[in-house]
Amino acid sequence: MKPFQTSDGRQYEIAVNVGTVKRVRDLTGINLLGLVGDQKAVGQLFEDDVKFCEVLCAVVRPQLEAAGKSDDDFFAAINGDVIETAAEALLAEVVNFFQEPRRTLLRTAMEKYQTAYRKVRAEGAAAAEKAMESLDFEASLRQTLTNSASS
Repeated sequence: MKPFQTSDGRQYEIAVNVGTVKRVRDLTGINLLGLVGDQKAVGQLFEDDVKFCEVLCAVVRPQLEAAGKSDDDFFAAINGDVIETAAEALLAEVVNFFQEPRRTLLRTAMEKYQTAYRKVRAEGAAAAEKAMESLDFEASLRQTLTNSASS
């Protein structure tokens, strides 16, 4: 089981078993086991943070019920950092669901995916930083104020 912690300090354990897979499918329509080997499915799940959080909520539903927490309580304690750590934990547990030798092959594929993801994310951050450096807020403000004053 892989843990992740929400912004309110509560820790949840991700365990992927047949019960989890069925619960997630019934509540969200997502087949967790279909994520492995399907880059498009992984991309679709992780490009929509709300959908991912719905899946995550379904994964930890028994823990939420035991703690007397609602879906809204759970969602209120989720931010971008939580999503990232929970996504890594969920993918690792989905991979661990499978038997050997498939598990090892999937783990290798997931490591390659994560390496590529980190590289693309770093490149995107560098491009955004470069674009921010070229912004001239002072000139934009002067233009806006000049246009407002002349109106």
